[in-house]
Formats: sequence, structure tokens, C-alpha cells
Amino acid sequence: MSLLDVRNLEVVFKTTTTSVHAVNQISFQLNEGEILSIVGESGSGKSQTAYATMGLLSRNAETKGAVFFDGVDLTALSEAELAKIRATQIAMIFQNPMTSLNPYMRISDQMTEVLTFHRNLSKAKALKICIEMLEAVQIPDSKERINMFPHECSGGMRQRILIATSLLCRPRVLIADEPTTALDVTIQAQIVDLLKRIRQKFKTAILLITHDLGLVAGMSDRIIVMYGGQIMESGPTDDIFASPKHPYTVALLEAVPRLDRSSEELTVIPGDPLDARIKWNGCPFEPRCKFRLPVCKELRPAIKEIGNRTRACHLNVETFMQ
Repeated sequence: MSLLDVRNLEVVFKTTTTSVHAVNQISFQLNEGEILSIVGESGSGKSQTAYATMGLLSRNAETKGAVFFDGVDLTALSEAELAKIRATQIAMIFQNPMTSLNPYMRISDQMTEVLTFHRNLSKAKALKICIEMLEAVQIPDSKERINMFPHECSGGMRQRILIATSLLCRPRVLIADEPTTALDVTIQAQIVDLLKRIRQKFKTAILLITHDLGLVAGMSDRIIVMYGGQIMESGPTDDIFASPKHPYTVALLEAVPRLDRSSEELTVIPGDPLDARIKWNGCPFEPRCKFRLPVCKELRPAIKEIGNRTRACHLNVETFMQ
């Protein structure tokens, strides 16, 4: 049985003028000890999928479907019941570490609060565990740095502090929402290596949310490609990169800068991303797809299994791969 099982998840935000369809009936599973990445452009519904999983959506959001964690439907739980699962069983690393950490509190106070609240530990015992966890994520001089304020730490260090905080209660699932966005390339590589070691050491399943295909290439077991709130393609990472079977996946990979191309040959995906205020009947990528068929605009393609892959496209696979 999958550790995390998302079934027909739909997220709609109600505003005074219209409805924003952020996630449109997506389903996927995360297995124990697995690293699963959800990739796609900004606005594709990646982060809202993660927030819906954690029960952290804004008040004007309406959800349908189910999110099962270890057999329990999280969408049916009360806020108090969800609070017991957050941090202890499912933890999340948010995009911006500076806004995730309270600038008026020392790191020690913010970290120990997790253990005193969720595990009812004394402040002294909690502090000892926090220092050990900072050492585990390779923060030097942890005994001194834990007494700093967030602004006294570098961006990479703040991200490591967030990761350490999320691991304090040894959660079984770690959701990382764009964990390297604000970091330089060198620090990004260190964070990726750290997440891989966390999976190996703590057997933690990781759901990675990112738009960076280069980031997921060397760390993910499987990839889900999202666009317009829908899953376009999914499968093992090596297979997706070696033989993409959806036009959007191909377009994403072609847009990645490569060393064997000159700077004048950068590829872009034509057109604009789908307006989430529009309830699209057909394939959301149809307006930008160079392989589109007449049926693509009228009928949403069903998700079909192709070996160990899934794909939502009207185009024949054999025709597309030629």
C-alpha cells in the first residue's frame, strides 16, 4: 500500500468575480522511502497540490477528492486531528526560508517549540535534539549558531535550518516546495545532496515540488509533469528524460539550457500559460502544442498507462515519437 495516495484531487478558489481552477482531478501515489518530483511551469498547480495535501489552503478554497496517508483520509479530518499529523508524520519545507522563520525569535526558540509542543519534551532535552539535528544537516558550530536570529544566517544555512526543523519529529513524508529557488547553484547542489542523504538515513519519503528539471534529474525516482492543474505525464525519472511521451514534457526538456548549444539557440515554449480562471474542456496545453489535433480543444484526454508510464494525450504515441 502507498504511504500517500491522492485520488481525484480538485482545488478551486472562489473569488468575488470568478472561480480559479488550480488543481483538476489529479491522482498519484508516493511510496515509502521514495523521492517523487512534481514539475511544471509556474501556475501549473504544483504548490496547491502540496498545500491541499497538508490541509493548508486558504479559506476561499474548495477541495474535492481524497488524500490518504497510511490509509487515513486527511481531507475528512478536523483541524485538530490534522495538527497531530503535521510535523509528526508529514512535514513541509516552504519556498522562502526567510519568511518561514520568525525574524524576532532565535533559532533555538523556533526549533525547540516543535518538540515541546508535539512531543512534550523539556526545553533542555529539546535543545539537545535540535543541536544534533543541525549537525545532521551539516551546519558547522551548531551549538553557537542555534542561538542566532534568522537574519544572521546565510540563505543556504536558513534552508538547512528549515530542513532540520522539519525532521525533528522524524516524519514519514517530507514535502519540499521549491527548496532551492532562492539559492545559488553551489548551494542548490548541497541541498539536493542533503535531501538524498535524508532519504537514505531516515527512510523518509520526499515529495519535491519544482520547476527545475535539472534539479530532479539526479535525485528523483519518479516524475509527475503537471500543466494547467492536470497531470500530463508521469513515470520513472530516467525514462521521462530518455523518452518523453507528451508534447509538454518534450517542450520543457527542449527549453532547458544545454552545454552543446550556443546561447543563441535557447528554446522557449510559445504562447502563455493557461488562465486558471477558465475551466478548460480539452487539453490545457492545446493552445501551445505544435502537435495539436482538432479533438484536443474539445475533449480532455484520459490518462492512459503505457507500461510503467502514464500519459494524457490524444496523439498516438507511435506518431508522436517519429
